[in-house]
Amino acid sequence: MTPGRRAVTDVVQVHTLELTKVGETDDGTPAWAWLRFVAVTTTEELDMAASLDPDIAEAAMIVRRYNADEQARLDLFSHEKFMLQQWYIREDGRDEGQQKSRQEVARNALGLGLSVDQVVQITGLTRDEIQLLKPA
Repeated sequence: MTPGRRAVTDVVQVHTLELTKVGETDDGTPAWAWLRFVAVTTTEELDMAASLDPDIAEAAMIVRRYNADEQARLDLFSHEKFMLQQWYIREDGRDEGQQKSRQEVARNALGLGLSVDQVVQITGLTRDEIQLLKPA
């Protein structure tokens, strides 16, 4: 792994929820009612889930509204797509900004006479990226 970079496993936890395995009876965990809500497949199950908690009842009302109104559902889908695109744009900007910062640090380090190997360790850039930054 490149120095200065972390493995995804150092910063991320993945939890898998198998909705088909959510029991029919409350298991006492705080998430059970929400898992039942997410796993519903019929209006009867939706009604049952809504009866478990006021917040779930509100979520069920929203689900019913979007299921009943195709234009509202399309508008919601468009909004979610827009929000996802905005997130990607922000993330790309962050990545680009971080890359430019690493390049600037590399230029400064090279200007101070540090070796390419030292700059690789400091910035996490590759040798090839650093070679491109060296003054002609």
